[in-house]
Amino acid sequence: MIVGTAKDLQWNPRSCSQGFLHVYASHDGGMHFELLHKTPVDNIPSVVHPFQGRLLAGVGSSLRIYDIGKHKLLRKCENKVRALVARCGTALNDDG
Repeated sequence: MIVGTAKDLQWNPRSCSQGFLHVYASHDGGMHFELLHKTPVDNIPSVVHPFQGRLLAGVGSSLRIYDIGKHKLLRKCENKVRALVARCGTALNDDG
């Protein structure tokens, strides 16, 4: 499970001092969770979605693809999409 968090979040204007993506493993049928690692990101992580065995994350005005590493998430790709994220930065869907 992936959880995005923001430290010192302000809504207007949208900003934070630090964002994080937390990676958890579930045990006992989802009754217990173990924190595997916490990856710092430079802005507010607004959406996360599985994508072709990787993680697609909306962070600030960027869409990023991450792989899971041993000690943190590894950024593989990034695309700036300011207008798209500003209008619909709460949900992602993929068609394949």
